[in-house]
Amino acid sequence: MKHVSQKPITETTRHFVRPIPFKAHRVEGFSPETLEHHYEEIYGGAVRKLNGVERQLADLRETENMGSEFVALKAEEQRLANAIALHEIHFEGLGEDGGEALEDEGLRAALDASFGTVTEWRDEVVSLARLWRGGPGWISLTWSENLGRLISAALSERQGLMNAIPIFALDMGDHAFSSDFGSDRAAYANAALDNLHWGRIAGRFNARPPSTSQSDPGQMSVQDLATRIDANDQKLLVLDIRHGDDRVRYNSRILQTEWRDSFKVADWVDSCPRDKTIVVYCMYGFWVSQNVAAELRTRGFDARSLEGGIAAWRAMGLPSSQIATE
Repeated sequence: MKHVSQKPITETTRHFVRPIPFKAHRVEGFSPETLEHHYEEIYGGAVRKLNGVERQLADLRETENMGSEFVALKAEEQRLANAIALHEIHFEGLGEDGGEALEDEGLRAALDASFGTVTEWRDEVVSLARLWRGGPGWISLTWSENLGRLISAALSERQGLMNAIPIFALDMGDHAFSSDFGSDRAAYANAALDNLHWGRIAGRFNARPPSTSQSDPGQMSVQDLATRIDANDQKLLVLDIRHGDDRVRYNSRILQTEWRDSFKVADWVDSCPRDKTIVVYCMYGFWVSQNVAAELRTRGFDARSLEGGIAAWRAMGLPSSQIATE
């Protein structure tokens, strides 16, 4: 037979499937055929399709044809990339012989803090599955950096969560369960949750990048200031040190705070009580208030600048912000 010359596989294929992390016949409640079809045809199909889409995009770039076909392919590229990532997380989260116990104390504490208990999280997932309206999508256990906690997210196949890390994903497409569970999505969810491999899920949880929000001891957050004001904290002094033009443009202040000139700290510093925490705020919480707070600290005061300034205070719609009268 004459050998037909062709390009090497790796020259035309950039993406390959990850190995399945369990033996399909040992996942309780599921038939191996369902899991194998899901892995080989649905997940594997998405990987194969993505390779094809990327080859088409490369061809269009070479011809500089950036028309409607290019836009449609870019949308498909995004959908397939989402599907591949979430399928990998889905399979990674399943284990053999009833899964693996949750032994990671950090993840357990995060689940308890976010949902009350692990059982309550599970109940929430089953409820979301029972109420699923049909069609492809995912129920994802996700760490939200913005919220600082775990959430259960119901996502369509094209959706994602910004600044968030999926820890576990449950595929809600019919291909994932209909052969074994018919239309009973709640039964499917329960079966999947009975087989969780908590070790691998905890591994994803613990691999999260460190938080980008660093607490600055020289500043006080709007939340902390509001809490202390609500508590009628007598050990607190709040001062408005905005420049004149900012006070004219935004003629409001926090409570009945008095104004001090940020350029003449030496003129008023001796009138400040040394037994109180002094919070100074400017418009946006940058160098005006930060520099004054730093100078007060060098003079022996417990002083902080307000994070985000009065702009952050107003953005929260806090009722204690009043129109200045002086």
